[in-house]
Amino acid sequence: MKNLILLFSLFFLFTNCQSQKLANNCDINTIISHVEEGKIVFEITNNRNKPMKIPEEIDNRALIITEFQRIIKEGFQYENIERPIIHFDCLSPCFPLTYTLKKGDKKVYHFNIFNPNILSKKNKYRIKLSMENYFGEKCREVQTDWIYFEVK
Repeated sequence: MKNLILLFSLFFLFTNCQSQKLANNCDINTIISHVEEGKIVFEITNNRNKPMKIPEEIDNRALIITEFQRIIKEGFQYENIERPIIHFDCLSPCFPLTYTLKKGDKKVYHFNIFNPNILSKKNKYRIKLSMENYFGEKCREVQTDWIYFEVK
């Protein structure tokens, strides 16, 4: 019984360390400075000790809005924003890994996520985004927390 517990503990430790190691090979930075204009940027940084292959481009439809709300009263009341629901499906590989990102280098992907004309002026909004991992095996999928912004 003692050996079984030891074996289980070692297995858990090994798998946990491996998943953390994979997650650190590629940083995905979300740049939201123009989100009120419907634009978002992902900056990918290669933290590996060798070059990695990533897509040259990623189709704008690959970034999915999972939730989009107007803030009526922060923490209490929100109104869902009407928008077209996009179901992005493609056959593998969706975006061929043709771009070589060298160690420590960065690549930027620009996305237009919504038409800013659908938003009312002088209101606050929040949005969540999701995208499968199209950046190669050493990266993770994108799942943002709430991104808050104001349209002036």
